[in-house]
Amino acid sequence: MITINFKKAASLFFSQRASTIEGIPTLEDLCYVSAKEPRLWTNPLIYDDLISCITTQLQLSPSQSLLEVGCAAGFLANGLAEKVDKYTGVDISEVAISVAKRLQLTNATFQYADGEKLLFASDSFDRVICYDVFNNFPSVDYASNMLRQMWRVLKPNGQIMIGSVPESVGDTDIQAKIHQDLQKKLDSQFGTLAPRQKQENFLTKSQLWYYKRIKKIEPQIICYTFQKSDFQDFGNKLGASTEILDIHPLNPYFGYRFNVIYTKSI
Repeated sequence: MITINFKKAASLFFSQRASTIEGIPTLEDLCYVSAKEPRLWTNPLIYDDLISCITTQLQLSPSQSLLEVGCAAGFLANGLAEKVDKYTGVDISEVAISVAKRLQLTNATFQYADGEKLLFASDSFDRVICYDVFNNFPSVDYASNMLRQMWRVLKPNGQIMIGSVPESVGDTDIQAKIHQDLQKKLDSQFGTLAPRQKQENFLTKSQLWYYKRIKKIEPQIICYTFQKSDFQDFGNKLGASTEILDIHPLNPYFGYRFNVIYTKSI
């Protein structure tokens, strides 16, 4: 029986999706790579609401540098890069990074990297964002390790956003129910999505061996949940000012997920 390494499984899953994208990616392509519902997130009102919320809560400005940890193929970069002076995105999927580079965003760079081992110098970025990623982490300890790396590369007076964190309260199945109801509504309104042709030629032999054993694993709409108090504890350990905020209002998970802003003192 194979032991699933969550990093490797995530990298191969998103790499497989990214391998189906040719040419300059569309927003629908970016949704697909990130396992986001394209019939929802390609709606300009909803996507713009997301970008506007992040811009406001993270206090982005044209003079800043922004690092995104877990950028995938550039779903957020597509809207956030223009809000700052310099955008940098990192992801553990090299194939997804290759798709992001084809967005041809003039002030953006994309790098294949592990967010737990960021190679940037300390105090490098004005802002750091990690959005809709923490639910993939298997433990509070792992999340804490990742956050410490983001904190290290953050400049004094800078801010970090940990975004769209599923809250572990009340009915533990509520977010799965929201997802199911949303799928039914979108299927009724737009019809079902046509499946994309999967490819395996992007894998090395060793990766292919591993991939064939995990290829039936699909990412869940929710893998891991957190208490808001977890993030208060993270902030206390870092010596950060911590704010817990709502996600953007048009998100179907509004009220069941939250954003966290950490501010580093001067």
